[in-house]
Amino acid sequence: MKRFAAVALREIAERRFVLVAAAAAAVLPFLVPLLPSVPGSDAATARAVTALVLACTFGAGGAVLVGASVVGRELAEKRLSFHFARPLPAAVVWGGKLGGGLALVLLAELVVYLPASIASGRFPGLVDRFDAPAMAALLLLAVPLFLIAWVASVAVRSRSPWLVVDFVLLAASAAAVFLLGRRLLRYGHVPGPSAALAVVGVLLAALLAGTLAQVAAGRTDARRGHGAQSLALWSVLLAGLAVGASWVSRTVDPGVARLQGAMAEPAGRGGDWAVVAGSTPGAGSGTSAYLLDLAGGRSVLLRPGWMTTVSTDGSRAAHVAAGGVRGAKVELEAIDLRTGDAVVLPLSEWPDGIDLTPDGRRLAVVAGGLCQVLDLPSFRLLASARVPAERWAFAPAFLGSDVVRLLPKHLRSGENAARSPGPVPDPDSWEMRVASRRMVKLARLQVSALPARPPDPKEPGREPRYAFLPGPDRSRVVLFGLGSTTGARLLDATTGAVLASVDAAAAPGPRGFFLSDGRVVLSEPDPDGLTLHLLSPDGARLASIRMPAPTHGLRFGSEPGRDLLQVGLARDEARTTWGWYLVDLATGTVTPIEGVPPQRSWWSGALSYPAPGSPVTRLSNDADGRLVLRDPATGEARPLTRGGPPGK
Repeated sequence: MKRFAAVALREIAERRFVLVAAAAAAVLPFLVPLLPSVPGSDAATARAVTALVLACTFGAGGAVLVGASVVGRELAEKRLSFHFARPLPAAVVWGGKLGGGLALVLLAELVVYLPASIASGRFPGLVDRFDAPAMAALLLLAVPLFLIAWVASVAVRSRSPWLVVDFVLLAASAAAVFLLGRRLLRYGHVPGPSAALAVVGVLLAALLAGTLAQVAAGRTDARRGHGAQSLALWSVLLAGLAVGASWVSRTVDPGVARLQGAMAEPAGRGGDWAVVAGSTPGAGSGTSAYLLDLAGGRSVLLRPGWMTTVSTDGSRAAHVAAGGVRGAKVELEAIDLRTGDAVVLPLSEWPDGIDLTPDGRRLAVVAGGLCQVLDLPSFRLLASARVPAERWAFAPAFLGSDVVRLLPKHLRSGENAARSPGPVPDPDSWEMRVASRRMVKLARLQVSALPARPPDPKEPGREPRYAFLPGPDRSRVVLFGLGSTTGARLLDATTGAVLASVDAAAAPGPRGFFLSDGRVVLSEPDPDGLTLHLLSPDGARLASIRMPAPTHGLRFGSEPGRDLLQVGLARDEARTTWGWYLVDLATGTVTPIEGVPPQRSWWSGALSYPAPGSPVTRLSNDADGRLVLRDPATGEARPLTRGGPPGK
């Protein structure tokens, strides 16, 4: 220990001028507030900023200068043999120079920093954002800089062929780190503090191993020391890089079976495909999403996004994703599900809706007020036309390969709504004829006919809002109110005629659900509960089924069989507790069921109506949070993912 201390103190004594300069610099933060250009109210901030800049300058500059000279200069001047002539073990020489050099640099930082920190009254921090943890992190950056300067100085002064290896591996490692980081961000995984600490730990371990190997194996031989340093340094770094690549691969693409807390929603009209998204242990706040073939077991990794559909024949999928490293762009991916190949189309903004032809050869997308029909996979533009309804969002649906029907979904928010203030205009339904490239108006859909509650001063901002739910063949829509608007209407999308109506003044407002065969379910709330009305395609009332009370909210699931509908009912006013039931529309019986089935989002721009009993209608989350697929014959639940808590 005495020999270690002697080597360390010798390093400090040889460069004691650094501490003298730091003591002189510590006075400067107290002089800066005296300058005429600094207001008296900003004196503390000016002192803190000056102290921070000077401390970081002394740390970075001292780390580079001291680290470059602690061994590299002595090797070049043939003075390192002094230590081995004593004789001293290589570990003592290495540890003494490392400890002495780092102590000198960190002491210089503290000499500059501490007087200003004490004067600020926030010791050991400074002011405002410069708290103790942030300052400690900034000051400790001198440690890796010191080691990097040591390694670089030895490498440059040795003039050995190992320099070529160092440069090649440095460039390759930097490229690999960039690609791994980009892959993480591309799939929505932002590395957390633990990942950053792991990277710093691997870097420090590699630098320490390299400097120790250089002193122990090279001793006074610069070239031999450089070779040992490179071998140790790159062995640790490449091993760490391999572990990091494996971690990134598992984080981004863990596989459907490793997901926990997974949720699913239908994708496409065939009923075989679902979008499944969930998190994995150790992945932080990021989630992984897959397009899962429930019939064949295939899965396709998806980037973070919203709006996914699959063609009826299962040949192609369209997925809207956040593009760019930071997710600032919007991209539409057309994925060939047979080969896995994907082509990407940049979009100006998030689209209102997308749809594929049954054979997957054409894509319709509504974005930026334009409806475009594209050929796949080339993205060749076949037709384009403006949708003349600025305040409404529209969803497209192919009726054959040459006709696209456009039905309103909901009022748009943001800039488009701000440009057209005033009463809500009645939207129109449209058809786009691909061959003639023109838009044909079908009917005016009168939203203003829905009743609205009087304004309530206790609920400011609860303005009238409207939403549409299109039917499977897009020949009819359910119009229902949101906000202060109540009631629901079943409308003919081609004529605008009202086929059926439900009015209710009590919340929650009525909602609708289209069955796959074209029949409609409308909900009618009242003070005592909720009633479901089953309507024929032309609006005739077929049955009314009373839901179990109390009911404070309603959600629709899917159709696990003909005349069967899954319904979720909120049991408290806060809508935190839900019970799920299977409603037999033929007999009117309501039976409690286990699990939570996927819910069909009426606002989705890729709304699909899977066939009753198809695989996606048999999905649900069980009591443990696992996504399961139930066998209709035996009722057996096959787990597809993990449960909510890790390890289940």
